[in-house]
Amino acid sequence: MAEVLLHAYTPLLIWTGLGLLLGPWLPRSWPRLVGRSLYWIGVPLEVFSLARHTNFSGQMGLAPAGAALAVVLGALLSLASLHYLMRSDLRVDMPPDRPTGGLWGRHGSGKFATAIALSTSPALAPMVTNLETNLGADCGIDCETICEIGLTIDAIDPAKAPETVPWWTEPAARGSYILSAMLGNTGFVGLAIAPLFLDASSAGFPAFYAVSQNVMGTYGLGVWVASTFGTTGGDRSLWGQIKTMAAVPSLWGFGFGVASQPIALPPWIETLSHGSVGLVIPTAFVLMGIRLSQLKGWDCLRVAAVPALLKTIAVPALLGLGAIVVGIDPQLRLGLVLMSGMPTAFACLILAEEYDLDRSMIATSIALTTVLVLLAIPMWLKLFG
Repeated sequence: MAEVLLHAYTPLLIWTGLGLLLGPWLPRSWPRLVGRSLYWIGVPLEVFSLARHTNFSGQMGLAPAGAALAVVLGALLSLASLHYLMRSDLRVDMPPDRPTGGLWGRHGSGKFATAIALSTSPALAPMVTNLETNLGADCGIDCETICEIGLTIDAIDPAKAPETVPWWTEPAARGSYILSAMLGNTGFVGLAIAPLFLDASSAGFPAFYAVSQNVMGTYGLGVWVASTFGTTGGDRSLWGQIKTMAAVPSLWGFGFGVASQPIALPPWIETLSHGSVGLVIPTAFVLMGIRLSQLKGWDCLRVAAVPALLKTIAVPALLGLGAIVVGIDPQLRLGLVLMSGMPTAFACLILAEEYDLDRSMIATSIALTTVLVLLAIPMWLKLFG
C-alpha cells in the first residue's frame, strides 16, 4: 500500500514543488490567468473525456447518490461548524489586499447582515459610514446599540477595516471555508488511488463518482457557493445564479461527453480529450504550489484545519457507517468511503481564482488534507475494506 500511495503522490509532490519554486518569480496576475484558463478550457475538456469513456450502467447508480450526499453532508457540517466558530473570537491577520467579497465588497450593501456582524464584533465599527441613518443626528444612539437592536446601516467602507478582525467577517473566507469541506479531489487523487483497492466489478465506480461530483458538486453547488461569496460573478439574484450555473463550461463538457458516447469521433478529438487530462492535472498542481508560495503566514491554519478534518475524516466516516447500516456491497462501500475522503479539490482553487475567494485558506486546506489522507486511507481500508 505504501508503494501505491507513493506512486499516486509523486506527481503531486513534483509539480507542487515546481509551483513553490516559481511562485516568487512570477507576475501576480499569472495565477489568476492560469486558474481561469483551467476553468474555461482545461477542466471542461477533462470532464468531457471522463464522461465520454465512463460506463454509467449497472450497479453504479450509487455513485451519483453518494457523491451528492458527500457534497451536501460536507456543506452542512461546514455550516454547522461555521456557526459555532462565528460565536468565538478567533482572529487572523488579514492582508490589505485581501478579497472582501459578498456583503463587504462592491456587490451590494448587505445591511441586515452588516448589523449582525457589527453586533458580534464592535471592533469593525470604523468600517461603517452614515451610522445615524433613520435615527437622526441627535438621537444619542451609538453604534453598538444600533447593532444590538439590529437596525440597518447605510454603507460600509472595507478600506477602513482593521488589520486584525474575526476571519468570518469576510464572505470570501466563509465561501472558501465551505468549499474546502464540500469538494474532494476525486478527479486525480481519487482516480489514482481508489481503483487500486477495488475489484474489477467495481472498477467503474470511482470514475462515475468523480464525474458526478464535478457536475453536481464542483460546477453545480460549488459554483453557486463561489459566486455567492466571491467578489466577482455578476448578478447575485436567484435568476442570476441559475444563469451563472447554466453557463458553467464543465457542465457543457459533461453533456457533450455523455451525448457523444455512441458516436465515433475523429482521432484528433480523442487525442485532445485524452491529452487534456495529462495537462490539466500538473497545471493544477503548479497553481497550488504558486498559491502556497504566496502565503504570508499560517494564520489561517487554525481555521482551515476544521474543514480539512471534516473533509477527510467526518464525511467518509459518516458515509461508511451509513453504508453499513443500509447494507451496501463491501466493495462499493469502500469505494464510497475512499472517494468521499479525498483531499480538498484543486477545483476549489480554480473557483477561488474565478470568483475571487480566499485563496490562502483553500491552499492551506489542500495542503492539510493531502497529508491527512495519507494517514486516513489505511484506517478506511481496515474499517471498511
